Amino acid sequence: MNPRGFTLIELLVVISIVAVLLGLLLPALGRAKGVARVAEQLSSARQLMQGYLMYAQEHQGYVLPARVLPGVGPKPIHEPVVDSAGRTVTGQPSIRYLWRLAPYLDYNMDVFYRDDQLLDKLLASSTHLTNADDDTSQAYLDYYALTVRTGFGLNYFFVGGRPEYYPQPGAGPTNYQRFFQKDFWISQLSQAEHPSKLFTFVSSAQIDTNVFYDGYFQVDAPYFTNQKWQSLGLPSQPDAKPEMFGHVWTVDGVHTVAGLLDGHASSFNWDETKDMRHWAPKANRPDWRLELQLP
Repeated sequence: MNPRGFTLIELLVVISIVAVLLGLLLPALGRAKGVARVAEQLSSARQLMQGYLMYAQEHQGYVLPARVLPGVGPKPIHEPVVDSAGRTVTGQPSIRYLWRLAPYLDYNMDVFYRDDQLLDKLLASSTHLTNADDDTSQAYLDYYALTVRTGFGLNYFFVGGRPEYYPQPGAGPTNYQRFFQKDFWISQLSQAEHPSKLFTFVSSAQIDTNVFYDGYFQVDAPYFTNQKWQSLGLPSQPDAKPEMFGHVWTVDGVHTVAGLLDGHASSFNWDETKDMRHWAPKANRPDWRLELQLP
């Protein structure tokens, strides 16, 4: 005698139960994946900050800015730069913070990147770079991109400073020195009154030629003399792009990860991320902005 099979109603009940269980399970799995991603980036941010503070200690207390232009800024940060292969780094790839900080992390590039596949691609191409390559070769372009796509951006306006803050050799004071309070940003560790609150590295992203990259080497604060971000809403809003938020971006859709100047790392919700008291040494309110100081 053949065993009795399932009826159509019984099959529908089983399918419904499975659907309900999946509906309950998938969000939990997503949250667990997000928690793991945040934890991984917290580890990277802590390592970045350890290297960053070591750099400052070996450079007379000067902190590394996002961009170092030749001859601009304090002399201690202008030592020769070499990559992991011992090649002297010049031109555009030498300007950004990557190769200056990398030796303090034993050239562990995984610390700098969130996108492992992108890192592998850029490293594989740039290892073929030779002195004969010009700046249009694919190896050079990937070598350049390696310094741009880092998963954490430096606090460009307020930590280390922009090149425009520094006077050119033989020139008079810059407009930033003439018209703004002199301590609105820090160039040395000793200038930070509350280092445990000051963002140094923040998770970042970029869209370039319609391609999303999970990282960008510098991030801009929500405010400077006026609002810099195009939107203060959530990155999850429709049509949101990293450029709308100064390249600041979440690692799990909800939280950003930041390394702070005292060396610790933490995750932040969006309201905390856009609070200027984390961005500027002198900020005393969430929407603080730099005010013009007339002579």
